[in-house]
Amino acid sequence: MRDKQLVIEWILETHAHADHLSAAPYLKRVLGGKIAIGKSIRTVQGVFKTIFDLEPDFLLDGSQFDHLFADGERFQIGAIEARALCAGSMCRVIRPRT
Repeated sequence: MRDKQLVIEWILETHAHADHLSAAPYLKRVLGGKIAIGKSIRTVQGVFKTIFDLEPDFLLDGSQFDHLFADGERFQIGAIEARALCAGSMCRVIRPRT
């Protein structure tokens, strides 16, 4: 990324996984950018907190992410306009047709 002088704007998480961890915090620390996921992560966090017996002070508000996307929310990736499509606990990003 640095060799090409590219700038990371977003690290987009589509959903949380119960069976492995995300490298997003590492990527943010090394390359920069904002970590984002759909707003439904708050519900998933509540389920995971119970199933995995997470510490009592684990927050269920999505504050571990820099941005929580609403379904249909539009945002920029450089000069490209993108839109978050969220259904249930999944969130995808598309480039709307102009």
